[in-house]
Amino acid sequence: MLSMYNVYHEMDVTHFVDAIDEKYGNQQKINNLKKIRLTRGFSQSELSRVSGVKLRMIQLYEQGVNDINKAEFRTVYKLAKTLGCDIDDLYQK
Repeated sequence: MLSMYNVYHEMDVTHFVDAIDEKYGNQQKINNLKKIRLTRGFSQSELSRVSGVKLRMIQLYEQGVNDINKAEFRTVYKLAKTLGCDIDDLYQK
């Protein structure tokens, strides 16, 4: 019975997504901002409204058109505060 226990059961959602992506080779890499936003249950519009960051900026960061690592600190701070995460969590490594 123990050999059938799935280790994914105890993972938090973010680690689960990472593990499944790694295991099944997800073709479309989801960046940290999008991953955290989806985990927290925000739509892009909601995140924009609550954080005060323009919707288009959020879209461009998630699409990888704009590099969030080069974003103004104030912008990343607003997103992190709204999403309830550390600023470093939003940066791409």
